[in-house]
Formats: sequence, structure tokens, C-alpha cells
Amino acid sequence: MKRLVARFSADCTLYWVFGPAAVPFIQQYHDYNIGAPLITPTPCNLTEGQMHDLGDIAAGIWGIEYYTPELKNEINAKFVEDFRAQWGGEYPQTQSSAGWIAVNLFAEAVKKTNGDVSPKALKEALASISLNTPAGPYSFEKYGDAWVGKGNLYVMKTAMAADRMTWVPVETYEDVVFKDIR
Repeated sequence: MKRLVARFSADCTLYWVFGPAAVPFIQQYHDYNIGAPLITPTPCNLTEGQMHDLGDIAAGIWGIEYYTPELKNEINAKFVEDFRAQWGGEYPQTQSSAGWIAVNLFAEAVKKTNGDVSPKALKEALASISLNTPAGPYSFEKYGDAWVGKGNLYVMKTAMAADRMTWVPVETYEDVVFKDIR
């Protein structure tokens, strides 16, 4: 059977591959030598473990996300240190920071309500919270009838940082309202 490969010119290739399928997709993309940079809307779906498996071909992929362990702030430095100590040297990923943010936002809201955990009291308390997190500042903003999160988004590129391939921030967009971003 003859293999048909289309030749085209593109500035980049957007891919949206989840979980274990990311590694074979990136390997095949590299094997076909297409050359256009890969961009993913969900960097958290290409983990450091997967990048390790891919080796050098994992370098140079672009994405946008709200967290990487490479963010330079005091809270993140402590978070990464504590996480690595608890988890055998592994670095935290986006989902790890999301847990930190959610628990700490809830704790701050409960403090503001003096222990009232009714949905109405928590909603009012959360609306007034501004919290420094491993991912940077986080707060809420009114959007229609809802309160939605607001924080930084980072344009990132896969690259070597210290001892591993990871998502490295390249550009910061501050105070982005997290509505319909994906």
C-alpha cells in the first residue's frame, strides 16, 4: 500500500491530544519531519514524564497555561520545595497547583465568614478574596450573573530547566478573566 503524505507550508501545527496518546503523536510528527512548531492549548496534557520519554524532540512545543513549577515567585518556590519533599523529588504540575489554589481559597473564604460554609456566605466571601498563589495573584471578577476567577496566563515553551525538560514561561498575560479560555 502506498503512503500518501500531503506537503504543505504552515507556520505552526495546533494539536490537541490527551494523555498517553501525546507521546506517539509527537514522535510521528517528528518522524514525518513536518517542521512547523507544535502548539497545544492544554500544556498540562504533556507532562514532564512524557517529555522525558520523548527526549530532545519534546523541546520547542508551545502552549498557554496558568501554572508551571518554573514560575519565579516566593510562594511557588516554597510550594515546589514542599511538593518535591513530599513526593520523592517530583515536580508539581498544573493539577497540583490547582489543588493548592482551591484549598487555600476555600480556607480564606471560611475565615472571612467566621466558619459559615453556606453557599451564599462562601460566594460573597470568595468574591472579595485576592490571594497570592504559586501561579501568581488570583481573585474573582463579576461576569454576568457569576463570579469567575482572574489570574495570570503564561505563554510557555518546552525547554530544559535545571535537570529536566519542562514548560518554561516566555510571556505573561496578567489579570486574565478565566471565562471561556479553552
